[in-house]
Amino acid sequence: MEKLNLNFDLAIDKNKFESLLEESVVDNLRPNARKLFGSWIKLFENQIIDKERATTGLEVSLVSNMAKFYPNRKRSDAAFFRGNASCKNKSCTATYSLSILDKPIDLVSKKNCY
Repeated sequence: MEKLNLNFDLAIDKNKFESLLEESVVDNLRPNARKLFGSWIKLFENQIIDKERATTGLEVSLVSNMAKFYPNRKRSDAAFFRGNASCKNKSCTATYSLSILDKPIDLVSKKNCY
């Protein structure tokens, strides 16, 4: 079976995303990273399910794997947030790599910058 790579753009609520980040813990292996546990995928799940249904016809149910974010990233090529998820169903081999390249900003505070 051929591997199919699709890219989706998703919009999420900034306040909900920041609340999710507040629940993170320091990663012992990478002190500049923070780990997320539990159901962080819930923030993205509905949109992924809708996109999959519309583009591939798949009915997916997701389980979250690993997620990390780098609040003070030093490398310009590192994403601010990265997470992996996979399909719960045994017959489904879909995996998902989610990334947010830059730290979310407030449009209001950006407007006030000169």
